Amino acid sequence: MAISINQKTDLLLIVDVQNDFITGSLAVKNSDTIIPVINKYIKKIRRKVFSRDMHPENHVSFTDYGGQWPPHCVVGTPGAEFHPELDIHTGKSFIVNKGTLVDKDNYSAFDSTGLGMVLQGMNIKRIFVCGIATDYCVKATVLDALKLKGLQVYLLIDAIKAVNVNPDDGEAAINEMCVKNNAIPLTIDEIQ
Repeated sequence: MAISINQKTDLLLIVDVQNDFITGSLAVKNSDTIIPVINKYIKKIRRKVFSRDMHPENHVSFTDYGGQWPPHCVVGTPGAEFHPELDIHTGKSFIVNKGTLVDKDNYSAFDSTGLGMVLQGMNIKRIFVCGIATDYCVKATVLDALKLKGLQVYLLIDAIKAVNVNPDDGEAAINEMCVKNNAIPLTIDEIQ
């Protein structure tokens, strides 16, 4: 399946390509390998949203505060910054911060960010999702996007990486997004 990009109504959503998820406290194995692929998508799709975790230092998701993760993406730290190889300055883009409240964890780029209303206001018809991690933030973002009326959702399967707490978590997440909920899997070679 080859598709053409409509620069007025298509949008690329890049999920959490931050230092802590690539080389830092919560590094996802081989996640650096998807950055060149994401940059190719960035060149093809003009409209972009970059989501990022932006946690207070005492966030509920951290193990010291009852959560399941080590401290990561803490506001003002190098770990919270986008990876330096990610091409964030190409085309029209904006950033949404998630996980900013101490007592609420937000995996989805749509959770408490207003992103859904922004996309509706921009008249976005198709969204292309990539980033880290397949089995957590990417999955939550895709599942929330699929709930938005009139939005077609593509999962860029060559530009995602999974945490894989259990060995098959990434594959199970892809199955949940694409087979069970009708996100459309796509690779860079399928975009004209």
